[in-house]
Amino acid sequence: RSGADAAMTSIFISYRRDDAGDIAGRMYDALIRQPQKPNVFLDVEGIGHGENYLDRIKAMLAKCDVIVVVIGPKWTGVGPSGSRILLDSDVVRMEVAQALISNRKVLPVMVSGARTPPADELPVDLVALRELNHIELRQRYFNRDIDLLFDSIWGVKRKRAGQSLGARIAQKLVRALVGGTGAAALMFALVATFNAVTGNSLEVLFGRQSEFMVVVLIGLVVLGALAAVFWPRKRVLR
Repeated sequence: RSGADAAMTSIFISYRRDDAGDIAGRMYDALIRQPQKPNVFLDVEGIGHGENYLDRIKAMLAKCDVIVVVIGPKWTGVGPSGSRILLDSDVVRMEVAQALISNRKVLPVMVSGARTPPADELPVDLVALRELNHIELRQRYFNRDIDLLFDSIWGVKRKRAGQSLGARIAQKLVRALVGGTGAAALMFALVATFNAVTGNSLEVLFGRQSEFMVVVLIGLVVLGALAAVFWPRKRVLR
């Protein structure tokens, strides 16, 4: 993405393609959809054909505000030489080392069950990464977990896209309507079942029809309100 202005947050995503390529791409897509319209750099999206790879990465690292370090199970794995990848001439090592000595925010993100790398698997210039509080990003709970990343990037509970006060009220009303409708369907199903089994109307339990209807309406209101308050929004992506 280009055309960033001075007020725009610039984010660099550091990752290994064979370790966390899919989830890094998913993170990129989620970030660029945020209302803050950040300038997000991901190598497969931000480096053109014929462009010098290392020069482009160094240039972006030098001007970004936040470096997100995506760490998967293979992040410190063994390379072709038989030694750990991070001990070789490794692009990811260069990215993270440069990020750690800068004055920018560095956010380690653990994916696919990865844990903070032990000190003996890290070169000296990356040991400081262990001291940074990390975020766990799980595929199953991606939407919920990435909210923590968004809040960490912008430093506050950011404004969610499409979640204005009016939108939230409308959402609650829709939930109440759906909950009340479901409760009504359940109530009438119970009435029909009672009539079929006993041969009597449920109204005999209340004496008069008006009292029966009042109880039904109160029940619908209560169930609708409970649905509006406690019905969870969709968070899980599979």
